[in-house]
Amino acid sequence: MYVLFFNSCRKLQSIDISWCWEVTDVGLEHVVHNCTQMVDMSIYGAIDLCGKPLKEIPQCMPRLRELDAAQCRQVLHELLDELVSVMPQMTIIKHYGKEVIPPK
Repeated sequence: MYVLFFNSCRKLQSIDISWCWEVTDVGLEHVVHNCTQMVDMSIYGAIDLCGKPLKEIPQCMPRLRELDAAQCRQVLHELLDELVSVMPQMTIIKHYGKEVIPPK
């Protein structure tokens, strides 16, 4: 069933896994690698995510425009800063609900 989901999510444009504490970086990596048409993703409150797969968004999810990572206490702010510097058109919300501002 796991493989079936990821094979059928290639056209998925939005996902909300807010407060899904069972989601791990391994699961997030599968989403990033397989849901390449994603435009909007919320991982709000997924407190056990470190977010390492988010580094691969520019290559795997070039259409992503919104990422809500509020209340994700383990996702490093530096990772989100780097992501928005590579994709300045994307709106990213970090741990305390503040928007990550692209560098000028």
